[in-house]
Amino acid sequence: MEKYKKYKFKTDIEKICKKHNDKVCIFDEINNKKISYKDILENIFHIRAYLQKKKITNNDCIISCIENSAINFQFFLSLMYYGYTYSPLTPDTTIKELNKALKISSNVFVLISDGTNQSLVDYLKKKKINKTKINQVKFNSNNRIKKIKACNQAGKLVLNSSGTTGEPKKILIEIDKLWTNGKLFSNLYTFINKESIFLNFLPMSYLGGLFNLGLIPISSGSSIVITKQFSGQTFLNFWSLVFKYKINVLWLVPTIVKGLLRFSENFENYKKMFQIPIPKACLLGTAPIDLKTKKKFEKIFGIKIYENYGTSETTFISAELENQSFRSNNTVGKLLPWIKIKKDNKKNFNLKVKNKFQFEGYITEKISNIKNNDYFETGDICQLLKSKNIKIVDRVRRIVKRGGLMIPLKLIENHTNSIDGVEESIAQKIKHEFYGESFEVYYKHFEDMPLTSEEVENIYRENFSKNYWPEKFIEVNKFKKTISQKIKI
Repeated sequence: MEKYKKYKFKTDIEKICKKHNDKVCIFDEINNKKISYKDILENIFHIRAYLQKKKITNNDCIISCIENSAINFQFFLSLMYYGYTYSPLTPDTTIKELNKALKISSNVFVLISDGTNQSLVDYLKKKKINKTKINQVKFNSNNRIKKIKACNQAGKLVLNSSGTTGEPKKILIEIDKLWTNGKLFSNLYTFINKESIFLNFLPMSYLGGLFNLGLIPISSGSSIVITKQFSGQTFLNFWSLVFKYKINVLWLVPTIVKGLLRFSENFENYKKMFQIPIPKACLLGTAPIDLKTKKKFEKIFGIKIYENYGTSETTFISAELENQSFRSNNTVGKLLPWIKIKKDNKKNFNLKVKNKFQFEGYITEKISNIKNNDYFETGDICQLLKSKNIKIVDRVRRIVKRGGLMIPLKLIENHTNSIDGVEESIAQKIKHEFYGESFEVYYKHFEDMPLTSEEVENIYRENFSKNYWPEKFIEVNKFKKTISQKIKI
């Protein structure tokens, strides 16, 4: 494993903002505004001053339940700069999910917005949990605020992860490790530089929106177009945004690649309308994509795809590079030089990796009580080819990768079983024309408590975020079981 310099986020972000000064850092597509690098640094200070007025200290854990936005991302930067611990959630987070997040720290402060689920807002008020609306922070470019000195401690990020077992877990990541890893990744590609313009539409409650399309572009002085989180509507105006803002580097997930291929006529229409160069490259992660689809995308749009692979716990493990000619189905690029792996002599092995930038550990109850292993088992069955390329053969985990999100089926079953009247259930992975993968839930109700599939679905949807809704619930009279009475999958 090669040795690399460790970068400090708070030192680097200041240098970068001062170096690029009046250059646009963020195109706020939602509010039709431009935010320069100079503004970013000032706003980092503004947010800190606002939090101080609210008597929020570095000992507090900040939880957010807000939608994608420029202010959302700037809060993240400020919290990391000033050494806070930050746990981002979605605006439609349920009360159950919020309560899990609240347990990680004794001192909690919640950020909300106009888009936050109203039942969640009412719950926070009822429980007298400290909260504030992010739009109450007022930025005035004509009224520069005095820099508030950063503390020595590094910011930390708390994110949801499925781990290797399919059980949902919370992980702790130090910002300096994440930042260093992002800078190293940026250096792998010549097309990531100060002239690059990225489109950020991946959720900011995950690394996709904060790291891949946030920290990595900023580390190279690039510009970021921030728009609403990806939805089905995205396909209809995707290329108009790309050409309008002259976006030259894309970062997609397999779901979006497949969706754009279905609406490829939009690309030609906008290309003729704007008559500007098409994007230079497309980075692709979260899940492998088949080689046929990859080549079809490159042929139709004329944009080269560079696939990468990693986990929230480890960040990047492998990546396709610009000078790499080797490709086959299910290969996800070369093992990166800062990654060390442990494997047996079998051709197909359970991948275990180690690097200097991986997560601090899993939070068992409180942030102060975390557990980590020296080597992290990704749960993927892989091959390491002579070319040092990683080939993903299968997965140990019972996890569905749908729309870029990793969904543990055990979690789905636990929530279904918690419904009053459900005796037992099993979640099954299915193929999906749009997402590639999705899942259905089979359930059996108690004989004296009949529940229709519609009733089960309604109860489930009231208690769980939309990202984790099954395609459908199917009632069964009896499950086939093993000798040990486990449901046969």
